[in-house]
Amino acid sequence: MSIRSRGGGNLGQPGENQVYRQSFIAHVHQLLAAGYSRLDRSALRDQEEPAITGFLVREIRRYLEGPMAPPWAQAFTVHDDPPVEFPGTAGRSRPRVDIELERVQPGPRPRFQFEAKRLCRKGSIGEYFGKDGLQNFLSGRYAGEHEDAGMLGYVQVQPVQDWVEKVRLRMEETPEELLIDAGGEAWRSRADPQLMHSYSSFHRRPWKLLRVHHTFLECC
Repeated sequence: MSIRSRGGGNLGQPGENQVYRQSFIAHVHQLLAAGYSRLDRSALRDQEEPAITGFLVREIRRYLEGPMAPPWAQAFTVHDDPPVEFPGTAGRSRPRVDIELERVQPGPRPRFQFEAKRLCRKGSIGEYFGKDGLQNFLSGRYAGEHEDAGMLGYVQVQPVQDWVEKVRLRMEETPEELLIDAGGEAWRSRADPQLMHSYSSFHRRPWKLLRVHHTFLECC
């Protein structure tokens, strides 16, 4: 069964704000691709998630500060494990998202948050979708006021496409649990020329629609 939506929301609608948002999302993923391309993937096979994330953020930052960065990248900064404001938390009790990219500008600053999970064993799919994975976004613990967020799958065993298929199947098997949106195609390729395995899913949270960009990075 393919997952289709039945209506509603403004995801994918035209307009100046939508074009601006799409440009921001495209730049975020260009920076992700640039950082990933600089990694020694063979050295990542046995690394834990925080280590891989740290290496990835380091290379994104080096790219941003290096001579090859395009002019628009001067407005971006990247954060490793930043705290996130969430009702009922303060100080060290605040949740921490794995990666946040921020565009520095006057007024409100666009931000994009990534949660990362290793894909390395049978239980990895449960962790990818669980309370410390995708559910962080669906509950609003992360990206509560955002319309876009990202999941990173660090693939350490098996072909990447095997994990893509497992994630897609879980989307189809548990649409209610995952708040699958009813306004369009729920799982589709992002057709990103710089990231071979990048997809989007659409989720109807009670207060705000959310598009999650799933990117699978070979780390072996």
